[in-house]
Amino acid sequence: MDNPFAGQSLVAMPRLDDPWFSRAVVCMAIHDTGGSFGIVVNNPVADVTEADVMRSIGIFPKEDRVFPPVFCGGPVREDGLFILHGPPFDWKSCLSITSSIALSFSRDIVEAIAEGKGPQQYRMMLGCSGWSPGQLENEICENVWLIHPVSADTLLSLPAERCWDRVLAEMGIRPEFLSADGGNA
Repeated sequence: MDNPFAGQSLVAMPRLDDPWFSRAVVCMAIHDTGGSFGIVVNNPVADVTEADVMRSIGIFPKEDRVFPPVFCGGPVREDGLFILHGPPFDWKSCLSITSSIALSFSRDIVEAIAEGKGPQQYRMMLGCSGWSPGQLENEICENVWLIHPVSADTLLSLPAERCWDRVLAEMGIRPEFLSADGGNA
């Protein structure tokens, strides 16, 4: 297996009522024999901004700008800080997902964002999402997730509350026509 879901978005089906993944859009970074790893992009953390997180790790951002909320990337490593971003891709710890999107988890990108010198498009996440080997495939077969290619503009620039509907629209799907029940023919 060579990473077939990397660069894909997982889109939660309506019947997925897990609070971590309800109406979730997950940017998949890794999928191989060891399991799967991705980041939920549309779940903002209430009352926590990027500046709050930066200060908690000893980085003091310029105070002359408003910082957006931090997002909850998933239930795994909830204290881990991840930056999903567009170019540039020259940070110390940078995992390329597609030609237009990468995931970084090093201090240098956070410092650059604090100084206003980071990527134009990005989302700061606490935590990530992970699946054991075969788990994601089983969930897809059980109609828990739809799969769609990653769009940097949708995942990084669109307001979080519109992501799920937008990705479905990109797929030609109207949410009101999705059934909460799944099946296989």
